Amino acid sequence: MDHHKKNNKTNTTTSTNKNKKKKNKNEQQKDIKDDKDHAILIPNNNNNNNNNNNNVILDNIYTNVIKSIGVGSYADVRLVQSKTTFQMFAIKTFRKPTKNNITERKFMKQIHSEYCIASSLNHPNVIKTFDLGKDLILNRYFIVMEYCPDGDLCTAISHGLLRSMDELHCYFKQLLQGLVYLHDIMGIAHRDIKPENLLLSGHLLKITDFGVADVMRNAWQTKKRKSHDLCGTTSYVAPELYTQEAYRGDKADMWSVGIVYYVMRRGEMLFASTKLSDPFYRTYLRYHSDQHYALFNNEKLFHSDIRDMLYRLLDPIPSRRYSAQQLLKLPWITKLPVCCQKSKYHDHVNGFSSSSSSSSSLMTRHHKKAMRMALSASSHQKQLFNSTVPNHRYLIKK
Repeated sequence: MDHHKKNNKTNTTTSTNKNKKKKNKNEQQKDIKDDKDHAILIPNNNNNNNNNNNNVILDNIYTNVIKSIGVGSYADVRLVQSKTTFQMFAIKTFRKPTKNNITERKFMKQIHSEYCIASSLNHPNVIKTFDLGKDLILNRYFIVMEYCPDGDLCTAISHGLLRSMDELHCYFKQLLQGLVYLHDIMGIAHRDIKPENLLLSGHLLKITDFGVADVMRNAWQTKKRKSHDLCGTTSYVAPELYTQEAYRGDKADMWSVGIVYYVMRRGEMLFASTKLSDPFYRTYLRYHSDQHYALFNNEKLFHSDIRDMLYRLLDPIPSRRYSAQQLLKLPWITKLPVCCQKSKYHDHVNGFSSSSSSSSSLMTRHHKKAMRMALSASSHQKQLFNSTVPNHRYLIKK
């Protein structure tokens, strides 16, 4: 009799616990539906849980979706804050392109490729990537990245915020240091180097957006593989991507570096594309061999060392282009101060130096205020050149 009552009591308790769990689960689902900004889930690596519970609500880690900080051709970026440490993060949420007829499988492959490459990188001049997850309400994947509060190099250029040659060259040298790490240490080609993908955080420049990056070699390999996809942004794409089925990704990056330097100095594009149909590019080819291109031969803008660098970086023959490592060994670049945190990678690539006098002048209070005003400006104000110049990003093969 007592045993029977005990069993009834146990059954009642078990039933009550089940009802509580069911209620908690229903309440949790209701909370998710009520707050779409926070209804984002990240994978949990614990395989012992069932599929329904194999997620952690992002709101347990991050809170306060503060604002949208960028809208791209296939992703949106939002600023969020950690609930425990109050640290800021950037969340990049992907959306499937509609114009390219890309399959779901290939789209997922691109997302995982970007995350796997980006999360493996650790360098002061490369953005840090922390997590990959999925928004279950919007059915969209996202990655969690380091937040850079001072915008991108495109904004700094278009709003005239590069106030000195020291500052300009400080950022340029950091770009080269980041590329030495990517190309020579990690064996990765970025393939979309442009000012919009170079973020600023104080005195640091950081390379971001590895959506079309390619692995040129694995850790145990020495020979670099060639890439095959047509990708990047039209105004920065190297000419061999249009004329060759296979090309060296690192050499293509260095062409883009040459365009970036020119844009930093002049605030405008050199030409719309490197197709022979572009008249400005045809003019450049005509004068490149004897190095008499008028835009480079302005001695007030470019001294002889810089002219030589531009002609070498923007050489139509990829094998003749400078590598990032070779550039950093040029005497005039070696002497440039770099106002960022010293690291073993900067020692490795030669030419790191710290200059407190130059670094203190780079990001003044007035400069930061101007940058904040520039970041709040509408997106059309960021254009570096006439709106008739195409600036299309390719995401799929020819």
